[in-house]
Amino acid sequence: MEEPKSYSIEKLNESNYCSWSQAIESHLDDQDIWGIVNGTDTQPLSPTVLADIQTAEEAQEYSMAMAEYETRMEE
Repeated sequence: MEEPKSYSIEKLNESNYCSWSQAIESHLDDQDIWGIVNGTDTQPLSPTVLADIQTAEEAQEYSMAMAEYETRMEE
């Protein structure tokens, strides 16, 4: 298992925005969450429950869609 990186980020103040923002972006990118912060990644959409599921095939498709949704939410 990879060791987590250690960060020493100076607190934001009136004169360090540029260096602070670069350090924060780098940290969030290393954690694979920068896309969420800047809006390029979005929250997965939950499959809607279909009230008219009538066949086993439709139920299986819904079950698979929910499993994929839950996996993406965990990521």
